[in-house]
Amino acid sequence: MAWSRAEIELLAKQMAAKPAGFRVSARTAPLVIEALAYFAREGMADRSLGYRVDLWTADQASILEAVATANHLNVGRAAYLAAVETWPGQPLTFRKAAWILEASKQRS
Repeated sequence: MAWSRAEIELLAKQMAAKPAGFRVSARTAPLVIEALAYFAREGMADRSLGYRVDLWTADQASILEAVATANHLNVGRAAYLAAVETWPGQPLTFRKAAWILEASKQRS
């Protein structure tokens, strides 16, 4: 079954709202497994690299995708500039950890 982003966000809020924990149903188990595998593959890898380029939602409320990661400042900035050309007009950030080094649109 394909899940929409809104369905996944709602499910995450429902799970987070249960202080005693939650059970994973047969319906949600494949999604949880996929999410954990994605995090292990993508999320953990991003933590070891110093610089990251993120593509944000139009309202800049959340990250749609980490489009590039790099260990070197100049490589990361080159990836950021390429992303700006690839996604013109879209909100992008180039950052190191929590510090935003450049942004294609002013964040609100």
